[in-house]
Amino acid sequence: MTRALMRRPSDLFRSLLGREFRGFFEPMIDEESALYRDTFLPPIDVFHNENEITVRVEAPGIKKEDLDVHVEGDLLTISGKKEHVEGLNYHQVESRWGAFQRSVTLPHTVDRDKIAASYKDGVLTLTLPLTPEAKPKQIDVKID
Repeated sequence: MTRALMRRPSDLFRSLLGREFRGFFEPMIDEESALYRDTFLPPIDVFHNENEITVRVEAPGIKKEDLDVHVEGDLLTISGKKEHVEGLNYHQVESRWGAFQRSVTLPHTVDRDKIAASYKDGVLTLTLPLTPEAKPKQIDVKID
């Protein structure tokens, strides 16, 4: 088998067409990477137990005052902004920044007046207690 047939398709594309099309595609790649670089979407975890729902948002590098949490109807919305430090002589940039918004639909069983939030070590934790009627109840069955 010749060496050319053993190469990956991407290598073949680069060697055969790369030079001719490089100038055409580079502006689009630069624009796309700039859009990706300026997007920031922190990951969230949502889990529950018999008493509450917990929403955890990983938000390292975001100041507490740059976070906003509000409930409107059945929608819990977490928004904020992570700033990019300009003017540094970057050698590599992998972190993301910008404004973000994440929403979670709440079940009607959440007691909205008792929602609590804490922020520690770059993690926002929201505790959403369930109403008493939503909690599991044990029913005794009597046998006659």
